[in-house]
Amino acid sequence: MMKNERFVLPKAASFYALYERRHEPGNGERIVQALHAIEEANGTKLKDAGKSVFQDISFNTDRLGEEKQKNDILRHVLEDFAKPVLNLKPSRVGSLDVIGNAYEYLIKNFAASGGQKAGEFYTPSEVSELMATLPVVLPRC
Repeated sequence: MMKNERFVLPKAASFYALYERRHEPGNGERIVQALHAIEEANGTKLKDAGKSVFQDISFNTDRLGEEKQKNDILRHVLEDFAKPVLNLKPSRVGSLDVIGNAYEYLIKNFAASGGQKAGEFYTPSEVSELMATLPVVLPRC
């Protein structure tokens, strides 16, 4: 059961492996390969109805500029994510639900600007808290 529940991160696909090679050409291709390796190592956990989570993501696109410019941009992104302020380890952030808060923020803003295209419906936390504290009134039969 643990084999099915555990998320596998291949060593070559880790952030640290990408960060170590950030000064070498090919950052975009390495990131794409890392995403594919993560998908392959985790079977159906990152796939739904044959479509993978990372299928439409490409860090190797010309939209980021020519090869040298693209490599520099991605190197800077890797360096920014390595900064201590973005260290989200529990030993640093304690009981803060950083990922949950970020998800709530993104879905709130996406739902506000894009309708319900994401298949998600956002209820502001204040409304949820109010509804949880209201007494339940059942109709008489």
